[in-house]
Amino acid sequence: MTSQFGALRMAVQARRQMTWLTVSALLMLVLTSLVLLFTYVQSRYDSAQRDAVAALRQLAPQLQHTTMQAARGQSNAFSELVTIEAEFERHRVQLLKSPMPSYLSALDHYFIDIDSALLNQTWLATTEAVRPVLENKSALLLLANADNAVLSNREPLAKLYTELVELLAADSPTPRSLMVARQVWLLDKMQGLLDNLTDTRGDVTQIVTELEQSLAFYRQVFQALQTTDARLNIAPIAPGPALNTLLEIDQLDDSIELSLQSLLDNRLGLITAEQALNRLKQQTMRLHEQVFSLPEQARSLTLYGVHIGFVWAFVLVALTIVLVLIMVVLTQRYAHRSLRNAEQTNQQHQSDILQLLDELAVLAEGDLTAQMSLTGGFTGTIAEAINVCVDQIRHRINAIQEAAIESTVAATEVQTMTQHLAEASRRQAEEIGAVATAVKHDALSAEQLQHSAQDTVAAAKLSMNAITQGFGAVQEAIADIDQLLPQIEDSAMRAKRLVQTISKIGEIVTDMNELTEQTNILAVNASIQSSVAGNAGRGFSAIAEQVQRLAERSSETTKQIGTLVKSIQNDTEETANAISQTTEAAERGVYLVKDTGAIFDEIERVSASLVELTQNIAQATVQQASSAGHVSTTMDVIQEIATQTSIGTKTTAESAVKVLRRSKKLHQTIDRLKLVSNSPQTNAETMMISELNDTKSEVKS
Repeated sequence: MTSQFGALRMAVQARRQMTWLTVSALLMLVLTSLVLLFTYVQSRYDSAQRDAVAALRQLAPQLQHTTMQAARGQSNAFSELVTIEAEFERHRVQLLKSPMPSYLSALDHYFIDIDSALLNQTWLATTEAVRPVLENKSALLLLANADNAVLSNREPLAKLYTELVELLAADSPTPRSLMVARQVWLLDKMQGLLDNLTDTRGDVTQIVTELEQSLAFYRQVFQALQTTDARLNIAPIAPGPALNTLLEIDQLDDSIELSLQSLLDNRLGLITAEQALNRLKQQTMRLHEQVFSLPEQARSLTLYGVHIGFVWAFVLVALTIVLVLIMVVLTQRYAHRSLRNAEQTNQQHQSDILQLLDELAVLAEGDLTAQMSLTGGFTGTIAEAINVCVDQIRHRINAIQEAAIESTVAATEVQTMTQHLAEASRRQAEEIGAVATAVKHDALSAEQLQHSAQDTVAAAKLSMNAITQGFGAVQEAIADIDQLLPQIEDSAMRAKRLVQTISKIGEIVTDMNELTEQTNILAVNASIQSSVAGNAGRGFSAIAEQVQRLAERSSETTKQIGTLVKSIQNDTEETANAISQTTEAAERGVYLVKDTGAIFDEIERVSASLVELTQNIAQATVQQASSAGHVSTTMDVIQEIATQTSIGTKTTAESAVKVLRRSKKLHQTIDRLKLVSNSPQTNAETMMISELNDTKSEVKS
C-alpha cells in the first residue's frame, strides 16, 4: 500500500509539472500567434494605405479636371463629380480606418502616421462646395448654352454688322453707324464676361451686373435702329439693303438674347454656383497638395533593420522550443518511474487474479452457494460484485421456477381452449360460406331485376314522350284550325260579296250594250244626214262612220265582257258553295280534333302515373341491388375474417403447445441446476438463458 501511495504521489507531482509546462508552451504559442497577427495586420494596413494613397492621388487631379468641366457646363461632368466624390470618400475612410479593434485603439499611433484632422477639414470644405454646384447645375448649363450661342454667332454677326456699317456710312461716319459698330464691341464684351464666368475669374456679382447692362444696351440700340428712340437720338433705318441686313442680324440675335436672358433670369443660382466653383477650385488644389504629401506606408517598428514583430516571434519560438525540450526530459523520467511501479503493481494484481480464478472455478461447477474472498486489491471489488450477482441469480432462479410451473398450467389451459375455439371457428366459417353463396345469388337476381326495371322506365319514358308529342301535334292542329276558321268564313263572305258585285257588273254591261246599240243607230242617222247634206257633210259623214265602227267594236267587246262576267259569276257561286261546305267540314274537324286532344290528355295522365310508378319500382330495385351487393361484400369480408380467425386459432393452439413444451424444458433445466453434487453442468447458465430467451420470443409471437 505504501508503495502504491508513493507511486501515486510521484504521478501527481509529475502530472502537475507537465501541466505547468504545457500551459507555458501554449502561452508561448498564443503570444507568438498574437505577434504574427500584429505583424500581419500591420502589413495588410500598409498595403491598404498604399492602395488608398495611390487612389487618392489619382482621384485628386480627376476632381480638379471634373470641376473645370462642370464650370464649362458639360452635362456629364456633374455625374462624374458625384462618382469621384463617392470614390474619394471611400478611399479616405479606408486610409484613416484603424486596423485594430476598438478596444485596442491605443495602438493606432503605431500604424497611422497621417494628419487626419487637416485632411478631414479640407475634404469637408470640398464636399460643402460640391453641393451648391450640383444643386445649381441648371444655371451652369445655361451659362454654357449662352457662351456657345455667343461664340457660334459672333463671327456671322460681326460680318453683318460690318456690312451694315458700310451701308450706313457710305460717305462719312454718323452717330448711327458708330452705334452699329459698337454692337460688335458689346458682343465681344459679353463674350469676355461669359468667359470670366466660365473660368470663375473676378467678382461674379459684378460680372453678372455688367452682363445684364451690356445686354440691355445692346437691345436698346437694336430697337432704336428699327424704331425711333429719343434717348439715343438715332434715326431708324429706312427700307432698303441696310434694313434687310438688319433683319438678318435680328434672326441671329434671337438665340443669343434668349440664352442670355435665361441665364440672367437664373442669376441667383449662377452666382451661387460660381462662388461654389471658386471655393471648389481652391479646395481641390489644397486637397491635391495634401494628398500628394501623404506617406505611402504606415509607420514601421524595426530593431536593427528587422521588424520588431519578427524579433518577438523568434524569441517566443525559442522559448517554446526550450519548454518542449524540458517536457520531453520530464516525460522520459516519469515513464521510467511509471514502468517500475507498473511491474510491482502487475505482480500484486497477478496473485490476486489467480486467487479469484480459483474461487470462480468452484462457482463455474454450479455451486451457487460458493462465496468469493474479499481482498484489499482491485480484485476485492470484483469479488464483492460477483457475490452480489450470485445472490441475485439464486433469487431469480427461484422466481423462474415458480413462473415455469404457472406457465405450464396456463399453457395447458390455453391449449384446451384454443382447440375448442378452432373447432367452433371451422364450423362458423362453413356456415358463413353458405350464407355468402346465398347472398351472392340474391344479389345477381336483384341486379337482373334492376336492369329490367331500368328498361321498363326507359320504354315508359319513350311512350310518354311520344304521347306528349302527339298531344302537342293535336294542340297545334286545333290552333291551326281555329286560326283557319275565321279565314274560311271571311273567304265565304267575300265570295258572296263578289257574286253580288259580278251581278252588278252584268247589269252595267247590259246597259253598256244598250248604249252601244243606240250609238250605232245615231251613227247611221248621222251618215244619212251627211249624205243628204252633200259635200258639206262629207267630213261629218267620215266621223259618223268612225263612230259607227267604234260602236260596233264596243258592242262586240261588251258582249265578250258579258260572257266573261257570266262565267266568273258561275265560278264564284261554285266557289262560295265549296267554301261553305269547307267551313262545315272544318267545324266538324275541330270537334273531332278536340275530342282526340281530350283522349290524348287522358292517355298522358295515365302514362305519367305509369312512368312515376315504374321509376319508383326501379329506384327500389336499385336500392335493393345496392343493399344486396353491400351485404354480399360484407359476407365476403366476414368469411375472410372467419377464415383468418380459424387460421389464427390454429396458430395459437400450435403456439400454446410450443409454450407448454418450453415450460417443461425450463422446469427440467432448473431441476438440473439444483443437482450440483451429482452431475457437473459446465453450461448450465448458458442453457438457462437460452431457454428463457426462447420462451420470451414464443410468448411475444
